[in-house]
Amino acid sequence: MGTNFTQAGRSNLDACISMIALTAVVVITRFASKFAFRQPLQGCDWLCVFPTVLFYIQSGLIMNCIIKYGDFSVSPPLEEAAILHILKITWISEFLFGAIITSIKLSLLWFYYSLFESSRTYQRVIKGTAVACILWFVITLFIVIFQCHPINAYWTYIQSSEYCMDVTKWVLGYELSNLFLDAAILCIPLGVVRRMRLSTSKKIAVSGIFLLGGLVCVASIVRLTAIWNPPNPAAHIKFSTMVLCATLQNGLGIICCCLPTLGHLYRSIARIGTNKIRNWPDTSRIRSTAVKGSLGGRRKTFNSNSISHSWERVEECSHEGSEEWGHRRRDEEDTVALQPMPSSTISGAIVTTSK
Repeated sequence: MGTNFTQAGRSNLDACISMIALTAVVVITRFASKFAFRQPLQGCDWLCVFPTVLFYIQSGLIMNCIIKYGDFSVSPPLEEAAILHILKITWISEFLFGAIITSIKLSLLWFYYSLFESSRTYQRVIKGTAVACILWFVITLFIVIFQCHPINAYWTYIQSSEYCMDVTKWVLGYELSNLFLDAAILCIPLGVVRRMRLSTSKKIAVSGIFLLGGLVCVASIVRLTAIWNPPNPAAHIKFSTMVLCATLQNGLGIICCCLPTLGHLYRSIARIGTNKIRNWPDTSRIRSTAVKGSLGGRRKTFNSNSISHSWERVEECSHEGSEEWGHRRRDEEDTVALQPMPSSTISGAIVTTSK
């Protein structure tokens, strides 16, 4: 006889399966694009694997409980033995959650550090943020271990203030500080993008790649609403929603950590799309008309790489100073208009040669 899933149990199970599939696709794409474009693997690439593995372990533990009991909750109609088991898994998951979130942050900061290595100011900011993330993890690790005394009171006397600290206040502080660090990391690359010599539309496109990490902040805010539900937060805490949002936070964090590293892939996709547009009959006719009607006999050519130059400069010019990103010099253009040489210059050159 199959397990009867509750609605909350089904939602958590679907979230785990979906996030496992999506993170696998994105992480594999990250490594495949590195090999395809013959780029060396960096430390941030390998560090991204660590939270991915931990996330799969965490999701496996949650799915096992849901398949076994039909829900991942700590309230009736589940039996006492089931609740005891789920609380033990929750205690383990708190360690995994902190390690996953911190590893994701450090992987992204490592990528920023290599990207902005020409700016000492940004490197100091990145180092300071990384230290803050590590301190946050160490502090929360000790709190998770010693939030109840004795430790096994977490799954035996979790509701008793005599043995455990106020869970809602502790988790609220945990999540607020985590949200603050996420927002700080999101803001780091925006100052560089603002100084890039790009059109507004391209700045928005590049910023959007980095700001996709805001999805993690959204999941964090939703988790906060599940944790703190006045006037009596301890009595109205939404345990299943907390677990669901934690799964989404971890999965989206891994995905958003990989997206900024796929610059070459975005450029290739843009180039393919541009080439297809160039091959359409209508656009070929428009280009031909534009060339014939150009002033001074100069040919107007459609630059198939213009869409992708901004991201290319972000990657290739990180060693030349952040102010030069997105700036395309005259000698890098695809076509150069040839100016007619005066006849007097030609005659002088012939006379000199004959001598």
